[in-house]
Amino acid sequence: MPAARWGNVDEAIAEALPGVAVRHLTVPVVDHRTPDSVRARLHYLGERLNGARALAMRSQGVPFAYRLFFRKIGIDPDVDRTPVEQLVLERLLAGGIPSRGLVADALAIAMLETGVALIALDARPIAAELELREAKAGERLTTRERSIALDPGTLVLASGGRPLAVLFGQIAADAEVDEQTQMVELCAIRVPGVPLLAVEEALWIAAETIAGES
Repeated sequence: MPAARWGNVDEAIAEALPGVAVRHLTVPVVDHRTPDSVRARLHYLGERLNGARALAMRSQGVPFAYRLFFRKIGIDPDVDRTPVEQLVLERLLAGGIPSRGLVADALAIAMLETGVALIALDARPIAAELELREAKAGERLTTRERSIALDPGTLVLASGGRPLAVLFGQIAADAEVDEQTQMVELCAIRVPGVPLLAVEEALWIAAETIAGES
C-alpha cells in the first residue's frame, strides 16, 4: 500500500484554521464492481445504526469535531450535514446503506467506522501536489451538471492552479470518480480534535477495501 502524504495548506488558512490538514494517497482501481464481501460489510454497518445510535454519534469525539469545524467555517451542520452524518441520515431514510460502486462503498465503510471525512478524486487531473486554499476571484468549478462561479474565499482542494473540489462539496467533472477511473486519490480532511491515528485508519480502511485486501 502506498504511503500517505500531506497536502499543502495555504498559509492564510493555516493561520485562520489551525489544525486543518489534508492527508491523501493514490490507490489503483482494477474493478469498480462491489464484491459480495464489501456489500456484506455495508449491510452489517447499516444494521448497527438506528435512531438512538445516530443521535449519540453527533456528540462523539470525531463526528463532533467536524460539527464544530463546519460551524467555524460558516456551515450549519444541521442543514448541510457532515459527511458521516449524511451517510447516517441516508441509512435511516433508506432502511440500509445502498451500494454505489466500490470506491463510494469503501468511503462509506471507512467514514462509518472512524467518523473521518473522506473525499475520492480521479487522480488524472491532479497535475501537482494537492492544496487546500481559498478560491480566487473569477474561478469556476465545472461539475457534470453546471459551471459554478466560486465565491472568493471558498475553501477548495486544488492542483496545478485550478480547483478540483469545494471542501465538503461539489467536485469538478474530470475529477469525479467514475467507471473509467483507474487511479483514485483518497483524501482525508483532518480538522482540530481529530487524531492522526483516526485519519490514517480511515485512509487504510478505504484503500484496503478498494484493493480487496480487507
